Amino acid sequence: MLRTILLIALLAAACPSFCQQRPDSTALTYSPAASIKQDYYKDEIGLTKLYNGSEYIDYTKLYAAIKGHQFFLSDQKLNGSVTYDNHLFENIKIAYDIARNQVVVQHANNPFTLKLINRNIQNFTIDGHYFQRIVADSSKQTVVRTGFYELLSDKSFRIFAQRKKGTLERIDQQKITLEFTPETRLYLEKSGVFYDINSKKNLILAIGSKEDNLKKYVKSNKLKFDIKRRESSVISTVNYFEQLSQ
Repeated sequence: MLRTILLIALLAAACPSFCQQRPDSTALTYSPAASIKQDYYKDEIGLTKLYNGSEYIDYTKLYAAIKGHQFFLSDQKLNGSVTYDNHLFENIKIAYDIARNQVVVQHANNPFTLKLINRNIQNFTIDGHYFQRIVADSSKQTVVRTGFYELLSDKSFRIFAQRKKGTLERIDQQKITLEFTPETRLYLEKSGVFYDINSKKNLILAIGSKEDNLKKYVKSNKLKFDIKRRESSVISTVNYFEQLSQ
């Protein structure tokens, strides 16, 4: 009996690892390499959610000629991000067809361009411009419809722009030309209510205070609310109101 005890003691002294506990499979799961692999599969699962739309077909190629293009800012895909099905995807190539209200992304692993499902988009950015999907309340009368709106200002109230492009087909020598015309509608949102602010009068009424100050500011700065200058005039007036409110 004594010899057996001495033999065990000698073996333990010669091999310190003999008495250590064997690592279980759980410890291996959280090794750095395994963690990277888990993140990779997590990203792959997320990307399958993003790339589940149908292919975007460039319908302008059906025409003999086009004037302009159907996209916001550029006919090239730009850097951006999208929150899609409550999952944020960053550093993607994205474009926004404002003639047909379709957000499209470049597939990362093939040359296809995919159009996203609108109802699954919470918001997206394109070249620094932030768009939010607003769902109109069908139980109330509202000046906005469900769609994507660019957020221009978010202070005492929020200013949104709806970016659109109208289309016009022209026939010349039996050839059809498609022409795009940009359109922008501006809205002020206050306490969940949206107001059309596409004129000086509507803007000042929607703001609802400091009316005399705003009128004087608009007049002294010669702000114009025609189609070309409306957006800059609205932003300038709103910024001045914020200064008065400080």
